[in-house]
Amino acid sequence: MQAAWSLSSTGQKMAKIRIGDLVHMYRRKTKGVGLVIESVEDFPEIFGCELDVIFETIAKLAEVQRGGFAYSSIYEFKQRMIEESTNSEAALAFFLYNDNVPTEGRIKEHFVRIKWFKQPSDYESTSMIRSDVWLPALWMKKIKN
Repeated sequence: MQAAWSLSSTGQKMAKIRIGDLVHMYRRKTKGVGLVIESVEDFPEIFGCELDVIFETIAKLAEVQRGGFAYSSIYEFKQRMIEESTNSEAALAFFLYNDNVPTEGRIKEHFVRIKWFKQPSDYESTSMIRSDVWLPALWMKKIKN
C-alpha cells in the first residue's frame, strides 16, 4: 500500500496527487487551478524497460560522442523510446523534465496530466499557453477543501 503523502523537494510532507484532485502550482506567482485527469508513476511499464537502462544508454551515447556532438544520437534514442512507449505524451514529458538527470538532480517519476481552469503563470508570461499539459507531480499541490 502506498503512502497518501510524499516529500517535497524541501522535505515537507505533501498530499499525494491523484486523478480527480484539484491542484495548483504553489511556487508560481499566479498559482492557477486545475484538475488532474491522468497520472503516470510507472515509467518502466510505459517504456518497457527500467529507467536505469535508459539513462545508462544516454550516458554511453554521450561518452561515445565525447569529442563531437552527441545531441543527435541522444535525440534519436529518445524519439525512438517515445514512439515505442505506450503513452507518448507522458513519455515526452518525462524526457523534457528529466533532461539533465544523469549529471544532476533526481529523477522525476510521477507525472500528472492537468486540465487548467485558471492557468498558472509561466516564468515571465502571465499564463501557460496550453490548458491541457503533462507536468511533474512534485510541482503540484492539492487545493484544500
